[in-house]
Amino acid sequence: MTDYVAYHSSELMGREYWPTEHFQFFSRKAESFLRRAIGCRVWVIVSVRDDSRMAYRLAGVFTPSVVRSENDGFGIIGTGTPFRPPFKVTALPWFTELLREQNKFSFGFNPIRSESIIAELRRLLDQHGGESVLQPDEVALPSHFFEGATRQVSINRFERNPYARRKCIDHYGCRCSVCGFDFEESYGDLGRGFIHVHHLKPLSEIGEVYQIDPIADLRPVCPNCHAMLHHGTDLMSIEALRKRIQSGITAALQQVE
Repeated sequence: MTDYVAYHSSELMGREYWPTEHFQFFSRKAESFLRRAIGCRVWVIVSVRDDSRMAYRLAGVFTPSVVRSENDGFGIIGTGTPFRPPFKVTALPWFTELLREQNKFSFGFNPIRSESIIAELRRLLDQHGGESVLQPDEVALPSHFFEGATRQVSINRFERNPYARRKCIDHYGCRCSVCGFDFEESYGDLGRGFIHVHHLKPLSEIGEVYQIDPIADLRPVCPNCHAMLHHGTDLMSIEALRKRIQSGITAALQQVE
């Protein structure tokens, strides 16, 4: 899986980039090139003028799901984990190598070739990344409320970790583990790479420090099944929900007969 870097110059664009969970980036590169980034990690680097020097910050990491035509180029759209505020990287030892590799980001949007740089970016996310982010349809009944959002943080802090999510999907694919639904089969390119990731371990067993095993602990599920797994007072197992669906299908067929 290729990692990419997207560069935003506040000086050239005339405005600063403030990261949110929704990622949108404009590029004039070929559509076929940009589509390769769908489902991959895209690291957003922003620059601002600090006195006479250019300062660089890491704004977040995102997973594009859509590439669409916009004016004389293309918009790349997705969701992910923002850094709030963007994390200063100018003085970090590995950043000079990234500047050199990306020709001072003159490419605008391009793959990252160095595995050591990718490892450093991942370490930064683990240590300093923003809060995990809900998909628009992942809002759950909350136990804690925050102004401007309705979230159950204890669930999504684990389920939306971008690295664990990616490893889970790489292993199991994007087909729902409960009902078998595949978004790409039904929606084409629009649905490519789209799926929720569900944590199998009950929240009561998860402490503040917890090391996720993406293969053992996570499963890809569609939004409907994800909501049903978390519906009620106890977390339902994938096997139990699968049996409920099968029982419903059997009962419906019996009524038809």
